[in-house]
Amino acid sequence: MTVREHADTEIAAVESGDCGASANDAIASATAYYAARRELDDIARSSCFVFRLGSEWLAVPAGMLDEVIAQRPTHALPHRRGHAAVGLVSVRGDIVVHVSLAGLLGISDDSATHADRRVHAVPRVVVVADDRGRLAFTADEVLGFHSYAPATLRPVPSTLAQAIRSYAVAMLAVGDRVVGVLDGASMVASLSLLLS
Repeated sequence: MTVREHADTEIAAVESGDCGASANDAIASATAYYAARRELDDIARSSCFVFRLGSEWLAVPAGMLDEVIAQRPTHALPHRRGHAAVGLVSVRGDIVVHVSLAGLLGISDDSATHADRRVHAVPRVVVVADDRGRLAFTADEVLGFHSYAPATLRPVPSTLAQAIRSYAVAMLAVGDRVVGVLDGASMVASLSLLLS
């Protein structure tokens, strides 16, 4: 019997006078039933946005995602040739700074294994935003949003590449993949420093 059916049965019994309990007893019973503490497994959920750079599956907090668009030309800025190359990309008519997140994390463009080079994988420009503004980077593949219980997060292993480990706060199983969950705030702060 569902909660609603239980309450309806109690109310119907009181209204029809077919029960020996008084109206106050029925109200007290219904109140106790609804006030009882219940454990809800899914009450605390978080979500992240999952994507691939090279052979590494990564995620950023879903709240940071501004939009995902088709890959488009990036216009390089002069004298900005570091490991996280900086350029400009047009996003819905706005000029957004485009950085190489793969370069910041030390992931080479050719590090994708043959298994990770899927026929249906289409590179996308991912735009993230926080109080500093918007930044864009190119992901080799986008998996999308994933909801998870915080208890399912695992610690970052020491075998993870140093650059990624600097920004990863946890590991998360998403289907058959193990995804590095990035600290979005420190990632964007580091990318913003490249602009100064």
